[in-house]
Amino acid sequence: MSLAIRLSFWVLLALLSPLLLGLLLDIGLGVAPKGLLCGSALGALLASIVVIRTIQLRYQTLAPPETDDKENA
Repeated sequence: MSLAIRLSFWVLLALLSPLLLGLLLDIGLGVAPKGLLCGSALGALLASIVVIRTIQLRYQTLAPPETDDKENA
């Protein structure tokens, strides 16, 4: 699976899961719109973390950190 498809799947999952939980919380407890707002904020935070972590891992794969010869000796 390509990186773009995998990343879009994880971002979609990170956005929708807390959003739906917040919506269910609103319906169940009648605290609208607090659950939806908290769910959307948490989803945006999780999606950002997923994107940043994926970019960091890809960057480390493409450009591993350089080591000095003095450290290896």
